[in-house]
Amino acid sequence: MFDARTVVVLFVFSLFGTTQAAAGAYDEVRVKIMEPLRRFEAQRPTNCDSDDLQLSYLVPAQLAKDRRSLDEQAFFAGIFLEVADSALQYSCLDVADKLYRFVISAYTQPVFSAYRQRAEIGVQDVREARKSPGKDKKR
Repeated sequence: MFDARTVVVLFVFSLFGTTQAAAGAYDEVRVKIMEPLRRFEAQRPTNCDSDDLQLSYLVPAQLAKDRRSLDEQAFFAGIFLEVADSALQYSCLDVADKLYRFVISAYTQPVFSAYRQRAEIGVQDVREARKSPGKDKKR
């Protein structure tokens, strides 16, 4: 899925964490990780069962498994929230709800309180969207 350059960037990302040298690596990795989400957002009509939507959270979940530094964890929490926000925007309420709840349950350290608060707002937004007729595409 990732070319050799991306693998090198991921390696740099894992080695250097917050250093200035890694800032570009974070940006580059983020762009690569978000490619499936951008494809999903461009699809018409919206398909909540889209492989691209699934890849947009499954790939980060796989990459996030072994991340130990707080910066790396925060990076992936932000990715999950962005994917959840997009799923909500495109009425894929089950996906959005699942991702918001994942952030709440997985990022429990005090340093991640802002991410949890944002996810809690997202859960409320999903609840409100479910009240609107025709909004839930069930995936």
